[in-house]
Amino acid sequence: MSEDIESEDPADAIYRFALCYHEREFGSRYAIIGDDKLRSACGRPFHTFGGEVLFPTLAGRAAALLDAINQAHAFTDGNKRTAWMCLVYFLARSGYSIRADDAEAEALVLAVVKGDVELDFVSSWIAARLSVRRSQ
Repeated sequence: MSEDIESEDPADAIYRFALCYHEREFGSRYAIIGDDKLRSACGRPFHTFGGEVLFPTLAGRAAALLDAINQAHAFTDGNKRTAWMCLVYFLARSGYSIRADDAEAEALVLAVVKGDVELDFVSSWIAARLSVRRSQ
């Protein structure tokens, strides 16, 4: 019986993607040093408080994910790139892509890491660049 990835818990799917992406891009020499931190970061977009979803929009969840993975600093290297690719993966799972070139993406991620931008700004930035993915 094959696993239906679409019905899989999204936080678990993002976590596994992060591990696979990081291993493929950076190899084992830049190992994970914060597994629990990474798991928690992957779940942040789906958190609730008092029964209310904390990040009700897709862009808000994507912004929370980018911020959380960067803050977790779960790998010895490649945290920023892994965080960005997890954002791209999360959006793709949701049927969207993001229109941003490498320089724009890098500038946003660096601003997030430095704490130069608020989560609302990141969410708006993402929302302005969302595009529905075409079926293939």
